[in-house]
Amino acid sequence: MARKPAPSAPFADWASLGLPAFAAALAPWQDKLTSAELIPAYYQPRISILASVLGVLVCFCLWLVCKRLKRRRLIILCLSSLAVFIAAILGCLWLNAAVDVDWFPEGGALAALRLGWQLLYLAVFASFSSAVATALLLR
Repeated sequence: MARKPAPSAPFADWASLGLPAFAAALAPWQDKLTSAELIPAYYQPRISILASVLGVLVCFCLWLVCKRLKRRRLIILCLSSLAVFIAAILGCLWLNAAVDVDWFPEGGALAALRLGWQLLYLAVFASFSSAVATALLLR
C-alpha cells in the first residue's frame, strides 16, 4: 500500500518563490502608487501604511489559497483583479478631479465620500496584489 505524501508546509513556496517574485513585481510600482495623487494629502499618510500592508497580506493569502485552484479560475480571478484595479484607479482620479471643483459634498454625502474614497484607494492595492499573485501562479 502506497503511503500518502506528507503535506508540504504552506509557507515553503512563499519564502523561496512568492515573496521575492511579488517584491520584484511590485518594486517598480510601489513608490508610484503610494505617491500618486489618487487621494487627498489629508488621508495619504494614514491610508498609505494600511494600503501597503493590505497589498502584501492579500498577495500572501491568495498565494496560499489559489495554489489549489484550476487554471481557468485563476485566469478569471486575474482578469477580474485587473479590471477592478483599473476601475479603482480611474475612480480615484475622477474623484480627485471632481471633488471641490465640480462637486461640493456636504453632510452625509461628505461622510460617505471620505469612507468610500479611502476604500477605493485600498481597492487599488488589494486588486493589484491579487492580479500579481494570480499572474505569478499562472506562470
